[in-house]
Amino acid sequence: MSEFPLQGQALILTLAISALVWLGLQVLLFRSACDLCSVEPPGWLRAAVVVLIVSGFGFLLAAGMAFLIGLVGSSWGASKMVLMSMGALLSLPVQAVLAALLYKPLLHVALLKGMLIWALQRLLSVLLEAVFALVIVGGATLVEGIRRVL
Repeated sequence: MSEFPLQGQALILTLAISALVWLGLQVLLFRSACDLCSVEPPGWLRAAVVVLIVSGFGFLLAAGMAFLIGLVGSSWGASKMVLMSMGALLSLPVQAVLAALLYKPLLHVALLKGMLIWALQRLLSVLLEAVFALVIVGGATLVEGIRRVL
């Protein structure tokens, strides 16, 4: 028997539900960022398409830069993980410009306002992820504490 608890159809179902929850949260955060920037947020379906397009291009850009910097930097003797992380971090300003260029025709906003929408969406996303991480760590700590008491 395998150590991995989810296999086959259960794994596919879990990944599908996780993807839909991620998309729903990102659409909500994108629409909130639009509201905070005084831009009329698009409808839910159009916002979902915008989020998927921007996230897809952002992922490809970050992965490409991480791979290239990891490949070039490995000849310098530095840690490959550090170099790939540095590449992903260095791609953030380029992702902001790319997102703003995509928002310009889709939302009819100026370049700087598009970059501000992207930055607010990323900030809200990081804050939400931090809250989820703290809830998970807190829950695990509480369960472990209860197990020790009993």
